[in-house]
Amino acid sequence: MTSYWEVQCELAYPENTILVNAFLLSEKATRSKRVLANTRSVLQRFFLTQTKHFADITEKEIRQWLREQEKTLTEKTRGQYLSYIRQLYNYAVLEKHMEESPLYPKKNGLKAYWLLDMEWVVPENAERVAGFLLHQKGRNICKSTILRQRSILQRFFVHQTKDLIDIMKEDIEQWITEQKIHHNIVAVDFFKILNIFLNYAVLEQYIEISPLHAKDKPVTSHERYYELKLLLPNPENQSTINQFLYSLKETERKKSTIVSIRVCLQHFFKDIEKPFHSITLDEIEQRLRESPDKQKEQKRSALRSFYEYCMEKGITNDPPLRRKVIYNYSSERYWEVLLRLPNEENKAIINDFLLNLHHKKRGRRTITGYKAVLQLFFFKTDVHFSQLTPEDIESWFNETQGNVTTKTIQNYMCVLRCFYNYCYIKDYMNEPLLKTKWEIERDKEKYWEARKPIKSPENLEMMNEYLLNMKIANMSRGTIILHKNILRMFFRDREETFSLLASADILGWVVHLQMKLKSTTVKNCLSTLSSFFTFCVEEGYLEKSPIKSRWFPRLPKPLPKYLEKVEVAKIRQVSEKESLRDRGLVEFFLSSGCRIGEIHLLDKSDIDLENRSAIVTGKGKKIRRIHFSETCAILVERYFETCQYEEHPAAFLTKAGSRLSKSQIYAIVRRMGEEAGIVGTLHPHRFRHTFATDLITKGASLSFIADELGHSSLETTQLYARLPKWKLIKLYRMYMG
Repeated sequence: MTSYWEVQCELAYPENTILVNAFLLSEKATRSKRVLANTRSVLQRFFLTQTKHFADITEKEIRQWLREQEKTLTEKTRGQYLSYIRQLYNYAVLEKHMEESPLYPKKNGLKAYWLLDMEWVVPENAERVAGFLLHQKGRNICKSTILRQRSILQRFFVHQTKDLIDIMKEDIEQWITEQKIHHNIVAVDFFKILNIFLNYAVLEQYIEISPLHAKDKPVTSHERYYELKLLLPNPENQSTINQFLYSLKETERKKSTIVSIRVCLQHFFKDIEKPFHSITLDEIEQRLRESPDKQKEQKRSALRSFYEYCMEKGITNDPPLRRKVIYNYSSERYWEVLLRLPNEENKAIINDFLLNLHHKKRGRRTITGYKAVLQLFFFKTDVHFSQLTPEDIESWFNETQGNVTTKTIQNYMCVLRCFYNYCYIKDYMNEPLLKTKWEIERDKEKYWEARKPIKSPENLEMMNEYLLNMKIANMSRGTIILHKNILRMFFRDREETFSLLASADILGWVVHLQMKLKSTTVKNCLSTLSSFFTFCVEEGYLEKSPIKSRWFPRLPKPLPKYLEKVEVAKIRQVSEKESLRDRGLVEFFLSSGCRIGEIHLLDKSDIDLENRSAIVTGKGKKIRRIHFSETCAILVERYFETCQYEEHPAAFLTKAGSRLSKSQIYAIVRRMGEEAGIVGTLHPHRFRHTFATDLITKGASLSFIADELGHSSLETTQLYARLPKWKLIKLYRMYMG
C-alpha cells in the first residue's frame, strides 16, 4: 500500500515517478498532509499526459497543459498548479538531475536568482560561490538574503585575480576599504557575508582555514557604546569618564544603563574646563538646577556613581557626591566587603556569605547589590549579627523608608532574609531571624481551632476540645483540618447542643448527604462524627454514641494500583537519561516504599549509606527507620558527591539550591511515567503500592511490611493481601521464575 505522498499510478517514464516521489518525500517534513496530497495530485495529472522525460519537457508544453485544463479552473488555481510544477523543477536542479529549469522565477529573467550571471577572472572561484548559493537555496534561506549574498560575493570575486586558497585577510580588508563605504553597518554586513562563505569553503575543504574569524570583526562606533561621543574641553575628564564607563561594561551592567549614564555625564561635562576633582558640590547643584526636572535625579545618580568610582580607584579622596556604601566596580574580588564595619566578625560572616554566592555562580551585579545592602545595614550597628532582633531590623527600615521606595525596601528585606537563612544553614544561629509573611502567618495560625462562628457556642467549644485532642495525639495537619470542616458543616445551623442530638437527627443529615455526595465522602463524614461522639463518651459528656454502626455504607475495597515488572523496567530505563538526583529519587521510591512527604522532609544527616537505611518522619510526626537497595545507595552517594550545595541539609535539592517541594517531586515522577508510556498517571504512591506488592508476592509477613511502610494498623496492610490468588501466582512467577 502506497503512502499519501507517493504517486498512486504508473507514469510513462519510471524516472518521472522516481523524481516526483523523491520531491514529495523531501517536502513531507515541512508541508501539511493536505497540501502534500494536492501537490501529488497535480504532478500526477501533469505527468500522466506527458510522454517525454521530465528533462525534455519545455516551458511551452507546460503552459499548454495548463490551458487545456478544465475551463472552470480559476486563475488562482492555475497559478497554484504552475507553482507546484516550478517547485518540482527547482528541486531537480538542486539535486543536479538537470542543469536548468524550464520555468524561471518571473522577476529574474532567464536565470534563477541563486545562479551567477557574470564572467569571472578565476572560474574556480565562480564554481565555489555557485555551490555556496545553491547550498543556501537548499537550506531554505529567504530569497532576499541569497540575492544580497550573491551581489556581495560577485562584487568581491569578479575582478579577483587570486585563487580562493591564496586570498588573505589583508586582501579582504583592503577591498572593503576601497569600496568607500560611509556606513559602518554596511561594512559589517560585507564582512559577515564573506565570513559565512569562507566558513562554507572550510567545510567543503576548498581551504584549510578561514582567513577571517569572528573576533576579527571590525569594531564600529555604534558598538563602542561605553565611550563618550563628544570631545570634552578637559582631556582628564574625557579619559577618566571613559575608564569609568568601561568598568561598568566589565561588571556586566546593561547596555541601556551605560548609555544613559554616558549621556548624562557628557551633557554635564561638555562645557566644563575644570578637572572633575576640583568641582564643588555647590557648582554641581547649581548646574543641576538648570536642568529639566526629569533629568536632575538621573544626572545626580550618574555623577554620584562616577565620583564613587574615582574614590575607589584612589583618583580622588574627597568626592563632592558619594553614597555611604560604595559599589566595587572593578575589583577582581568584587564579592569582598572593603569598608571597615563597626563589628569585624559581622564583616567576616558577610564575606563568607558573598563568597558562597560567588561559588553558586550568581551574577556579578547581583552579588554587588547584596553586598551594598548588607554594608548599608551593618554600617550603623556594632551588635553581633546573631544578637540582633526583628525589632532592630524593623526600626532600621522605618528610618530608611523615607529615602527609598517600597519596592526597594522589599528588596532590602529579601537580601537580609537570604543572609540570615544562610547563617541558619551554617549553624551560626539556632533559627532564622527573618521569616516570610506566609511563614509568620502559618506559625501564628492555630489550625486545630474552629474560629468561624456557629449557632451553638457549646458545640463550638466541644469541637475545639476534640480537635485539640487530635493535635495532642499527633494527628496530621490535613486530617485535623478535614475533621474540623466536617464537624463545622454538621453543627453550623444546629441550635441543639451535641448532648441533645438524637440518632434520627444525625440519620436525616446522612440521608441528605447521600443525595448530593459520593458514598466514600458520606462514609468519611460518618467516621468523623463517630470519632467525635466516641470522644464525648470517653470524656464523660455522653453516656453512649448516637451513631449506629449499621449506617456505614459497605463499599468495595479497591485493589492498590501497582506497577508491573515490565513497567518498572521501562521507568528505570527512562531514568537513566535523567540527572543523578532524579535517578536516585526514583530508586528511593521503588526500594523503600516511602511517602512523598517523607522524602520531601528527608535530610542528608538522616541517611546512612553504609547500612543502606534512613530515618524518616511519617504521618503524625511518627519517626521510623526504612531501608533501600544497594543501587539506590550508589546513586544517592554519587548525587551527594556532585551536588554543589553541600551546606544545605536537605537530601534532594533544586537547581537553585532549595529543598525539592512535593509538587516538584510529583512533576518529576509524572513526567517519567509519560515518557515510559505508563497507563494512567504515575504518582509517587504507586511506587509505594509496587513496593508492598513486591514484598507480599515474595512471601514477606504482614507485620514486616507494616513496619517498613509505617502502618500503625495491620488492617491497612491487609489491603495488599487481598490480591487474587491467580494474580499472586502470576506475580510470583514473574519475579521469582
